Amino acid sequence: MISRKSLIASLAALAAGTGASAATITGSFNYDGVAVSSVHSDIQVSTVRAYDYGTGQSTWGTVDLGAGTFRIENVPVGDQVLVQIELD
Repeated sequence: MISRKSLIASLAALAAGTGASAATITGSFNYDGVAVSSVHSDIQVSTVRAYDYGTGQSTWGTVDLGAGTFRIENVPVGDQVLVQIELD
C-alpha cells in the first residue's frame, strides 16, 4: 500500500505577456492512464497548490479526485510557478 502520493508539474511563464495580474490553472491527472481513485481507493486527503518561486507565495486550489482534475484560481502571474498535487 502506498501511504503518500505526490504528482508535480512545472509551469513556466504563466500567462506571460498578457498583462494579467492573476491566472487560473486547471489540469487533469491519472495513474498509468486510469483514474487515481480506481487504483488507490484509500486516498482520504487531496490538495493542490501553485507555488511562485519569485514571491514565495502559495495559492491553494481544489481537487476533484473522482474526475482526476484540479483548479487553482487567482494565481499571481510569474515566470516560475510549480503546481503540486498531494494525495494521501
